[in-house]
Amino acid sequence: MPFGKFAGHDLEDLPTPYVVWLLTLDDLREPLASAVYAEAARRGLHREAPARSFVPTLVAELIDSGFRTVALRAHPDRGGSNEAMRDAIAARDYLRSLVGAPR
Repeated sequence: MPFGKFAGHDLEDLPTPYVVWLLTLDDLREPLASAVYAEAARRGLHREAPARSFVPTLVAELIDSGFRTVALRAHPDRGGSNEAMRDAIAARDYLRSLVGAPR
């Protein structure tokens, strides 16, 4: 861990509440962000992806439909901001990765 009261400790040695807190931070940089998410997954702090009893292309269509709705508000040309659009894209990509939806 490069910062905070646990600076110098390995991620696997951190208390679970601290790992949960790290998951709430938006500004973790790589490779720390990936390491924190991997540690959280190892501890079972992430919900597992739902069972594959759905059609992945349908899930992708639903995600894209919601993304388009949000993008209309978030897009800088529509009164949003670059940051809001980046957040919308990141959220869409995260949801797709959770369910293994095709791009």
